Amino acid sequence: MKFKHPTINIEQAQQQSACTITECSVSSQQPVPISENAPSTSSSSCTNTEFLPPPTKQRKIQQSVSTYTVKKITLKEKQRLNYYLMQLFILDFQPFSIVEDVGFTQYSHALNPSYTLPSRKYLSNTLLPTMYEQCRTEVQEVINKELETICITTDNWTSARNDSFMAVTGHFINRNFDFESIVLDCEVISGPSNSENTACQLKSITDSWGISDKINLAVSDNAAYIKKAISQELGWKHFGCVAHTINLIVQEATEKSVPIKSVIERVKLIVAYFKRSTKAAQKLDEFQKQNGATQPKRLLQEVPTRWNSTYYMLERIIEIQDAVKSSIAILGVTSLPNITPEDWLLCNETCKALKCFEEASNYLSGEKYLTASQLLIIIKGIKRVLGDILTSDSSGYHYLPITYDFVRALLDLTHSRFENIENSNTIGVATFLDPRFKLQFFTSAKQATLRESMIKLVAQEINREGPCENIELVQKYNRNQRHAL
Repeated sequence: MKFKHPTINIEQAQQQSACTITECSVSSQQPVPISENAPSTSSSSCTNTEFLPPPTKQRKIQQSVSTYTVKKITLKEKQRLNYYLMQLFILDFQPFSIVEDVGFTQYSHALNPSYTLPSRKYLSNTLLPTMYEQCRTEVQEVINKELETICITTDNWTSARNDSFMAVTGHFINRNFDFESIVLDCEVISGPSNSENTACQLKSITDSWGISDKINLAVSDNAAYIKKAISQELGWKHFGCVAHTINLIVQEATEKSVPIKSVIERVKLIVAYFKRSTKAAQKLDEFQKQNGATQPKRLLQEVPTRWNSTYYMLERIIEIQDAVKSSIAILGVTSLPNITPEDWLLCNETCKALKCFEEASNYLSGEKYLTASQLLIIIKGIKRVLGDILTSDSSGYHYLPITYDFVRALLDLTHSRFENIENSNTIGVATFLDPRFKLQFFTSAKQATLRESMIKLVAQEINREGPCENIELVQKYNRNQRHAL
């Protein structure tokens, strides 16, 4: 039989209801109210509420004043939040203006309604200087406690606003033999870029940290005024940046090769066209997908001050040259320079010759490991690769005459520009002390020189630790070390 409330499950209603069907008075003579939504033929005279579930009891929650008010943030909590806010600018280089962005403001308020974002002025004039002083104090304590000698690297660069800056970084081994690098300063260069002014500014930075008499080596680029400032004005031992030297080698060799320089200029024009034209870029993607590429690649443009950007530009256009040629043909562009099959081959061979320089530059640019002990091995490796090209590799492949001339220029420049490093006693000792290499990469004469240098260094260390009362002990030690080496 049907009930008046068809939305109520009959079994559930029967369990929950206090009355049963037998308790209801059934009379066919009495009319039964009919629901408008669900007509029923039932003759039951039960009331509408008999089969409804009993109301559930809800616990009343006592509301307090704190439910409707925002707690005032404590000073300690505000300082903690300010600290983590500053990490956005220190670690992620976000602009101070982010605190004025609507979305970020809403996000911050949603996380903590009682925290008010500081203004840009407060960030730059108060929080940033405070955190800098705290950080500087901690670094100074590390330097005073851990530092015996230090190597510094310095470089000058110009911002987009044409402001010149000098950056100085210190590198040292702490008492736990961990390698550490610390940015000591990055300040605006005041005055002309000459050796006297550069030396004065460098000395001011190192004096402020109390390390001027602890510098055993200074590394910079190969600019003449910087080399003079370090070597002559300050009297520090100087080494040119090897990655910068590699950059000079490749750029000079490229300038000397007119055919290679010409094909690079033509490639730059083609890349610029695909960068400029949306239609051409879309066609390039389509042809790459037709060739089976799941993620189409874009062409890369050269950056004049970085030779490896030229290498990456050539490498990329060679990688997708079929798609490039098809796109140009379909688009019917006649204004672009023509690249012949021989030009494509020259690009490919140029990349093969420059590959060893690219790998060396990337490795030497690492920040988490030492590279001095590996310089000689890397330089010898570059020379060997270039020599193999000149003598043709084992496959019997013969390069274009233009490529051979280019490789000879690279090899000659490598010999001349790295001559001082190969003859450096400092680099030699570093290589000798590396257990992976020791003396295996040196000539017999150089091995003897390094042995003598190591004996003197060990003797100096013994004398530095404390005066030796018996000179015969030092002499015996020297003889034993000479025999061991």
